Formats: sequence, C-alpha cells, structure tokens
Amino acid sequence: MSNSQTGRISTTGSFTSSAFEVIACGALAAHIREIAARRGWPVIVRPLPARLHNRPEKIHQHSERIVATAQANGSRAVLAYADCGTYGALDKVCDARGVKRLPGLHCYDLYAGPDHRVVEMTYHRAVPAPKLPNLVNAKWEGYKKAGPLLFATEHHGTADGNPFELTFTDVAVKLKGSKDWINAQ
Repeated sequence: MSNSQTGRISTTGSFTSSAFEVIACGALAAHIREIAARRGWPVIVRPLPARLHNRPEKIHQHSERIVATAQANGSRAVLAYADCGTYGALDKVCDARGVKRLPGLHCYDLYAGPDHRVVEMTYHRAVPAPKLPNLVNAKWEGYKKAGPLLFATEHHGTADGNPFELTFTDVAVKLKGSKDWINAQ
C-alpha cells in the first residue's frame, strides 16, 4: 500500500492556468481528453506508452521525465495514474515533484463502483473490423460468485449506437488441483 499524496481529478472545477498537463495511463488518456474537451478545459494530455503496463518498474522513470519537462516549461502537472505496480516508486516522484496522482492500486479502480465492482465499461476498437462493433458501452450487472471469483453475468448497453446485450449463464469454475466444478451463485 502506498503513502503518497493522491487526489481525484476534478470534474467540476475550472482552471486558472492555461498550461495544465495530465500525464496519463494509456487506458485513461482518451477519457480524460474527452472530458476536458467537453468542458472546455485547456488541458494537454500526455499518455505514457501502453507497453508500460507490462513493465511497471519503468512507469516512474517515464512519469518523472514528462513531469519535469512540463514543470520546466511552466506547466502545472498531475499524474492520471494509480500506483499501478510501481510499489511506491511513483509516490516518490509525486513527493519529489510536488504533484498528485490518482488514488488506488490500479488505474482501473476508477471504473469500479463503491463496492469495488466494475459498473460500466466503454470499449473503442483501435482498428475497425468487419461485422464487429467499434464502440461498445455496457453496464456490468448480475454479479455471481463462483469459488473465489466474481463474474458479471449481464452486460446491457449499446454497440455502435444499437442495443446490445450479452448474458452469461451456467458459469462455473474448477480450481487448480480440484476434481469438482463450483457453480456461480
């Protein structure tokens, strides 16, 4: 667990500086840009490479370099990153640079509701594919537990603007080393 300063990015406040940079996790960058554009905020979003999710020990180095550059250019900076597997290294960047980061262990914590379950997801296909939707918005509902795992069995929303529904039935898990299947309840 980390001790760093964390903070939420406001969705209601206004900015007094025209130079505000958000160094973002690639999973959050598009959403941050969309929110900032919709609200007319003068924000520069600088996503870090997605490959860093597989190399979290390098996140703090990339973040520190971009924060330092932003601050050297007179910009205010914030990290749209949770700890994301840095084991506190990102907190040291925050402390040294006087910036805040998102709370939590993972950026995906932002998508979870108060009970720590995913409540809604938006999927944007990077490369359009024939017969597959390019934009899916879905609520995750109907949670059932099977052994140690929790499954969302009902997904309702839209796919390219059309009604979308995906339902899982008869969910069961078999734990490693076990002969028995555990039904979701």
